[in-house]
Amino acid sequence: MATLTREPPDRDARDPSTTPSDLTIAEGDYVVGQWEGGGTHTGDAFDDLPVGSLPAGSGKTMRFSGTTVLKIENGLITEEVGLDDGVTALKMLGLIP
Repeated sequence: MATLTREPPDRDARDPSTTPSDLTIAEGDYVVGQWEGGGTHTGDAFDDLPVGSLPAGSGKTMRFSGTTVLKIENGLITEEVGLDDGVTALKMLGLIP
């Protein structure tokens, strides 16, 4: 499956590991945060997705959200587990109805 190797030039994200907000909770060694992100697809084609293909530089925009759990040890992130709303992104890119 294709992976995002470069960020969209207009990337917009609230990342709990860099921007604490009211959606971030920290307790003990763990930080949990909700984030929102998005951008415009201007990069390579995605033609190996099981749900369809996206031509290079489609110009389609997407916004989606997710939750990330980070484990912090000695001031460093040692583990990360996350879940994002990939279905919303696929819909916005026109890959699924």
